[in-house]
Amino acid sequence: QPSNEALTGWVSVEKKLPEKKQDVLMYFDSGNMAVGWWHDEDEHITFWCAYTDDGFYTDCDCIPTHWMPLPPPPDRRPPEEEEK
Repeated sequence: QPSNEALTGWVSVEKKLPEKKQDVLMYFDSGNMAVGWWHDEDEHITFWCAYTDDGFYTDCDCIPTHWMPLPPPPDRRPPEEEEK
């Protein structure tokens, strides 16, 4: 039987952390979600940061319980002209 992680894509921070400074979707106990990343200063100091809507970031007050990789960004190339 597939694990819940395999079905939903959410990874528990207790099982695995993302790569350092890899943008991920974070899920918090409150039910809130945010895009941000995990970083460590050294083995004793770790922290999570979240982006704000104006492109800056802030330290998270709480540690997320789960994370998942972000999907690829949308294709922003202009559509090609249709052949006539």
